[in-house]
Amino acid sequence: MKRMRMVGLCLIAVFALTALAASTASAVTYEKPVFYTKATVGLVAPNVQFTGTIGVASLETSPAKSIIKCTKGTATGEVTGPTTTGNQFTKFEGCTLGTFNCESAGEPTGTLNTENLDGVLGQISKATGKVGERLKPHSGIYLAQFTCDGGTIPVKAKNSVIGELTGGAGGAIPPLHPGETGVEEGKFAASATLAFKQTAGKQAILNFEGEGPEQIEASLNGAAYEKSGQTASVKIVSVPGASNLGFTK
Repeated sequence: MKRMRMVGLCLIAVFALTALAASTASAVTYEKPVFYTKATVGLVAPNVQFTGTIGVASLETSPAKSIIKCTKGTATGEVTGPTTTGNQFTKFEGCTLGTFNCESAGEPTGTLNTENLDGVLGQISKATGKVGERLKPHSGIYLAQFTCDGGTIPVKAKNSVIGELTGGAGGAIPPLHPGETGVEEGKFAASATLAFKQTAGKQAILNFEGEGPEQIEASLNGAAYEKSGQTASVKIVSVPGASNLGFTK
């Protein structure tokens, strides 16, 4: 009976980040990701706003296997520094726990909101260049708080969740090898995707390289917190008029 709020997705929404790749004589070694813009390639792009759209999303607890499903969602946020985002909020609609509707306080039936979330870019693998964003509460411990079944089943979700960020294109940072492109020549994505994946309540990505693992935990109806996994795909674009965000990988 439990589920978690679909956090972040919110996401983050995140945006476009840069997993800059450095090339060695034998292979490419990827640098840690940072944000950059079309106007100031290679430099930090603070306060660039972004929006996100989300399709079907879900959160599953383990071992109880409670699943909360939502049919769609939207997200907003902004880049606040070289590797950070803030003011991220995600709204999910059509949310249910079994046959029960779920909603945040003051919202229509089936509509859930995350708390104000912060995001941080990280390196999932320096060998492959995969990068992601971790979403976590801006303050306090909760990613989301809501109820199901007309307010009779309280649900709380805490900790953080990592999604893989894809959609950019580019190459390694200098020195370059034949066929490689540098940051200045990287292509800017029209959009990016932040994907959260899980299996049986275990998140697919639990940590960035060099860091310890952490995943969402959810409590339903006051019960003990359980490990929880979120599934969602967030398509992210920068707000019209703002500098385009890009990243290499």
